Amino acid sequence: MTKKSIKERTPQSDAFLHENPVINRVLQNRGIKSLEELDLDIKNLLDPFLIKDMDKATDSLIDHLMEGTNICIVGDFDCDGATSTSIMAEGLKLLGFENVSYIVPDRQKHGYGLTPSIVDLAYETKKPDVIVTVDCGISSFDGADRVYDLGMELIITDHHLQDSSGKLPKCEAAVNINRNDCPFPSKNLAGCGVAFYLMVALRKKMRDYGIFQQRGMAEPNLGQLFDLVSLGTVADVVPLDRNNRILVKLGLDRTKRGLAREAINEVFKQKNKDIFKVKSSDWGFMMGPILNSAGRLENMTKGIEMLLDRNPGRVTDRVSELIELNETRKQIGREMELDTECILDNEEVNMGVVVFQPDWHEGVVGITASRVKEKVNRPVICLTETHEAKAAREKYEFALENNHDPKTIAQLKEEMDNSLIKGSARSIPGVHVRHVMDHINTENPGMIAKFGGHAMAAGISIPYNQFEVFKKAFDKACEEVIEPYMIEDSVVVDIHNVDPAYISLETAELINSFEPWGQKFESPVFSGQFVVREFKPIGKEQNHLKLVVSPIGSDHRYEALLWNCCSPSEPPRVQVNHVIDSVYTLDINEWQGFRRVQLMFNYMYDEEYELNLQREANISKSSEMVI
Repeated sequence: MTKKSIKERTPQSDAFLHENPVINRVLQNRGIKSLEELDLDIKNLLDPFLIKDMDKATDSLIDHLMEGTNICIVGDFDCDGATSTSIMAEGLKLLGFENVSYIVPDRQKHGYGLTPSIVDLAYETKKPDVIVTVDCGISSFDGADRVYDLGMELIITDHHLQDSSGKLPKCEAAVNINRNDCPFPSKNLAGCGVAFYLMVALRKKMRDYGIFQQRGMAEPNLGQLFDLVSLGTVADVVPLDRNNRILVKLGLDRTKRGLAREAINEVFKQKNKDIFKVKSSDWGFMMGPILNSAGRLENMTKGIEMLLDRNPGRVTDRVSELIELNETRKQIGREMELDTECILDNEEVNMGVVVFQPDWHEGVVGITASRVKEKVNRPVICLTETHEAKAAREKYEFALENNHDPKTIAQLKEEMDNSLIKGSARSIPGVHVRHVMDHINTENPGMIAKFGGHAMAAGISIPYNQFEVFKKAFDKACEEVIEPYMIEDSVVVDIHNVDPAYISLETAELINSFEPWGQKFESPVFSGQFVVREFKPIGKEQNHLKLVVSPIGSDHRYEALLWNCCSPSEPPRVQVNHVIDSVYTLDINEWQGFRRVQLMFNYMYDEEYELNLQREANISKSSEMVI
């Protein structure tokens, strides 16, 4: 085990924000400059009509409402796509639209976005007059053309970055806060946030036009969509600026009041979690992965059906199925991580890491890329074969093994070379991975078949025969933008060596009161040196560690937990009375009515223990040499 470098965050504000010095410093570190920024009341949400084309989109939808036309929503196969689709489908029906359907691309059959193949499928199976995209579409030029070729109309709602050309696909309206010409102040809405904003704007437009009164219906309460917006926003790991924090808090508050939809309640029930104490981390680490498992291993239609279903019996079965599917996904992920370790053990780790394995599961490469990125602290792309590439490779290998004629072999080789391998990228702070791909694509036309995404995550497809040259190009492009500090084995914390007086239940409760925490408004992390008073392995597999520790020079004693750090064959790397370096968060342990602060260790290093291990290893090595 290596010792990490621990660095304190630099405050981004000098405002006095709270009398508790720990909370005050945390908020300063997040760049909060006034108490007003912490007011997350619904009245502070940004105006939907600041989004470009919102007027066009709402007017177009109202025309379709009056004409009774068929609307088909085309979504995406991740959690943001599922919540976006659910918001649009449920929201339109709440607003009086009767002919609403949805379709989600199959990750392996259709790929991401509004492709011509998913347009054809929607046309054949749903018979729509208009297609509305959610969480996709802004770069789907071929798919958009196909919509109009088939005599339909298209409304795009998305949050992804525009094509580098700055052009838009053919459509009636393109509602996207990341359009180059969109004046909306926040560029951080997830796809579900954009979909929700469209529903809010549509309701206002219908109110202004007197449509509710004309149709004899009450205005719907769109608050019942807050749980979906909250979940999708956190799960998509978009920055939690003030506007997004308001959206997330609205959903958390609704959930805490027992008003979440049946599917969310059932997940908490089956996972033995108290829904009345829901946190944003529950969206990111529990609900999100369970919902995502449908799109990763099967089809996200299952996830959307779970979210929209109001029948308790069916919901119970749907939730059980997805929880089981997520366990399968975890096992696949563990096996893929072992594969990457074997690959990287046998080659130099580049500045930009590209790993390919033909038999990896296409739906799990993104998670694997994330895990590898955490280990090597560099941008990572994990690639696997598409079905077409696998078929082309197998045909070529069969021809080789059976000594087919050279012309046939050459033809099959060309087909394999031109078939696509695809995967996911995950990046580190300071390296905008989509910009890196854009740069490679500009410098090397034809090397990349398709790409898209954000600063920290992207999807990519490349021809089979471009793998080795792309691997070098990605490494070179990353090397050009990575500074040495970006890849240090370091941890950034809010405060090092917190005053023991403030390692308290009160501070932990205050931290909870400033929920939601998340991307770019991270949950507070601290570091410090502690003396180990007691420790013991816990858990069914004895793989977790429970400790009692004291700050150096203090009589305070705290309970601490460290997950997945030991096993019966690998004892804890710590000893009683040793001083440890640690990185931790503050949590609240509740048991039989008693509440106390608890330290949740993310990292622990016992330097004396590690030095003793090294000495023993050196002695053993010397003994072997003598023998």
